[in-house]
Amino acid sequence: MEESLNIGIIGCGWLGFAAARKFKTITHQLSCLTSSIQKVDEFVINGIQPTVLDLNKNEDSDLFDWLEHKDIVLLAISPSKLNNYTEVISKIGKMLNGDQNMVFISSTSVYDATLTNADELSPLSPSARSGTVLIDTEKSLYKILQKRLTIIRMGGLVGKNRQPAKYLAGKKYVKGRKHPINFIHQEDAAYLIYHVIRYQIYGQIINGVSSIHPSKEVYYLRATQALELKSVHFDRADISQGKTVSNYKSLQLGMIYKYDNPLQFPELNTGR
Repeated sequence: MEESLNIGIIGCGWLGFAAARKFKTITHQLSCLTSSIQKVDEFVINGIQPTVLDLNKNEDSDLFDWLEHKDIVLLAISPSKLNNYTEVISKIGKMLNGDQNMVFISSTSVYDATLTNADELSPLSPSARSGTVLIDTEKSLYKILQKRLTIIRMGGLVGKNRQPAKYLAGKKYVKGRKHPINFIHQEDAAYLIYHVIRYQIYGQIINGVSSIHPSKEVYYLRATQALELKSVHFDRADISQGKTVSNYKSLQLGMIYKYDNPLQFPELNTGR
């Protein structure tokens, strides 16, 4: 891939920033939008050209100017960050010309919770409002961009200071002890985005999740011990099975997971 590739990131946070650091091996034209002037210096130090722009305000001309010369736009911004998420993201899609591609980060939470197994063709019926917003946005973007869009549905994002065990530590009667977890480590999530862009894999929906799915009970026992947290106490009467999200398509497209088993995530093996 040519080094002249121009990549723009909207949502250069925990995941977007990790992906940006990998993009530096394939391009020197790397930029992002940020609403925080405090983060500008950090982006510049890391070779990312920031533009301060609040997407919750009507600054369409500035947004259009920023998008104009991008080859690829990575959208890695969560619904909680925008007042009218689907409307704003759709507007961005409409501003792209016929030569520009988009990678949109969605979530495996869009899949029907009653399923036992889910792949990219499975029915969509989320239990949370954020999942509904993501489905609406996926559909809108596909109508606009079609083969110029790839949607990556990430599993639960874990890595460094982002540890779900911290939020369940010490809790009692937690449901879903037998449910398989569908996690992906930050390094793998960032690499999957890089892989899609590096090899120009567009017009696809791809699940990003580790291949191995230990139960919630097994994972949280290991995680709370490794991170020296209070134990999670599960509801023993709950024998519901939950669902397993498949990453088979990502493997077929050449993705190699560094941490294919959540029990091998580095934070659980170093105590950090």
